[in-house]
Amino acid sequence: MIESQVPFTQPTLFTATWVPSALNDAVDRAVVLTQQLNLTADRGLRLPITEPAGAELPPAATRANRFLAFNASGAPIVAAGTSASLGPVSAFINTLLDDVDATQARATLGAAAAATGPTNWGGTAGGAANALTLTPATGIPSYQPGQEFVFFAGAAANTGAATITISGLAPIAIRVAGAALQGGEIAANGLHRVTVDSPTTCHLESFVTAGVPSGTILDFAGGVAPSGYLLCDGAAYSRTGATARLFAAIGTVWGAGNGTTTFNVPDFRRRVAVGSGGTAIAGPGAAVGNVGGTETHVLAVAEMPWHGHGVSDPGHSHTAVTAGAIGLTFGISQNNGSAGALGTSHVGTGVSIHGAGGGAAHNNMQPSAVVLKIIKT
Repeated sequence: MIESQVPFTQPTLFTATWVPSALNDAVDRAVVLTQQLNLTADRGLRLPITEPAGAELPPAATRANRFLAFNASGAPIVAAGTSASLGPVSAFINTLLDDVDATQARATLGAAAAATGPTNWGGTAGGAANALTLTPATGIPSYQPGQEFVFFAGAAANTGAATITISGLAPIAIRVAGAALQGGEIAANGLHRVTVDSPTTCHLESFVTAGVPSGTILDFAGGVAPSGYLLCDGAAYSRTGATARLFAAIGTVWGAGNGTTTFNVPDFRRRVAVGSGGTAIAGPGAAVGNVGGTETHVLAVAEMPWHGHGVSDPGHSHTAVTAGAIGLTFGISQNNGSAGALGTSHVGTGVSIHGAGGGAAHNNMQPSAVVLKIIKT
């Protein structure tokens, strides 16, 4: 109740004789009245005598979780014969006001801080497989980028695009690598984490992969990158939102995207990884992000080892002729005369060196098996 302050008048002193029983009764009544006044004072507000007469609080049914408003001069906002103006009190403030001591109040404030990030335990998700609901121990007043919620999924996996509602707020879309869910990403009874990207979207990770650092590159035998991973195909992605942590981890080492709002992931299509450091003799350099090498190669002369070639010599004979004679073959015998000048009908040895090789490129790859190269977002 609201009481008006009135002037206090000193009563006249009693000078007659008191009857003991009457005196005891009067004292008892005074004690009861004092107790009632104390209770009233605990629940009431005393208004200065300058407040309008007849001012009172609204009915009890309308007072829950509301507070009495004061004007710029510090006086309650009331009018003669009307109810005082009441303003709303949020559920959080109401909880804080109900705390019994400073320790409990600090615990309430600490719980509220934990609820806004970075990670909050969401328990077991309710709702349907494609429309999850989470009720954290301490609710959040609004969606903020970076808020993370770890939870167990229900007994059924999602069958397509899905949403999640947290702390009774509006449902937001669950996405993986920037795209809507296709089905099966939320494993039945599995442990998962969602991270809020905007007031309308969040992205999903399996808790098994949630502990893998952003930027980790793995081999994957499936045909599609799993939740929380991207293909290492050199594509450009946003520097904010679902890929903000990946950008923080690798920066623009593998490409600056459009130079302002995007960046590139590594391109490992038909490539193998090489450890960084040391002195690069040939091929890729020694720094992270360097690339080099080819699948095939044509040898240059300088790259060939020293070698010899085979020689073909079929053997041969010569025909001797005398001066002035054509095509005459004869034997030569020793005598005392002179047979004249002799020549041969053919000059040359008939020896040849065989050529080899076709100049085609050769396969420059070791025995290999092809998998997907994926990177953690």
